[in-house]
Amino acid sequence: MTRLYSFQPHYFNNNGDQGNLEVITSAIRASGSSFSVVNEPSNADFVLIGDCSIAVAAKYESELRALVPTLSLRLESGLPTLLVGRSYELLASDLGIELDFTDRVSAFVSEQDGDSEIWGYHNSLVSSPKVFRKGNFIATTLFGPLLAKNPHVLKSMVGAMGVEIKLERMGALEALAAKARSNTTFG
Repeated sequence: MTRLYSFQPHYFNNNGDQGNLEVITSAIRASGSSFSVVNEPSNADFVLIGDCSIAVAAKYESELRALVPTLSLRLESGLPTLLVGRSYELLASDLGIELDFTDRVSAFVSEQDGDSEIWGYHNSLVSSPKVFRKGNFIATTLFGPLLAKNPHVLKSMVGAMGVEIKLERMGALEALAAKARSNTTFG
């Protein structure tokens, strides 16, 4: 059984970030496997900390920083983890990730990720890295939901959890992501 964790999903869901969990659970179901949502990130196969408002970040800052030891271990091992937006910005220095800043940019962008690219909506003062990746630990300023817009990243994430996306399903996911990209009017 695959164990999933999302930090305060009701509040950390700007730009549909909990949709990342939805595409993962859909892939798990389609593979014939099962999942459960757990209350602690330390025993999870996947951890999601979505984007949030400034007020929510201030309210939950101490709880977020309490997750740093667990997140550091996940980062060190490259375990399936997704930090999005303000959560990434807040925790980056605690995780040893150095951020560069500039004037706020709001635009759809693509970032190189090895032999492929990751795309999503960037609305941040962070100029780089917009996507930090070590194995399947990803911290990003890009919204999407990221995994729905980047099926190759979804495949890598769920593969690291022992879930295989069938070829025909992968084709459908790629077609849907391509349609979303072509219908984007802000890019």
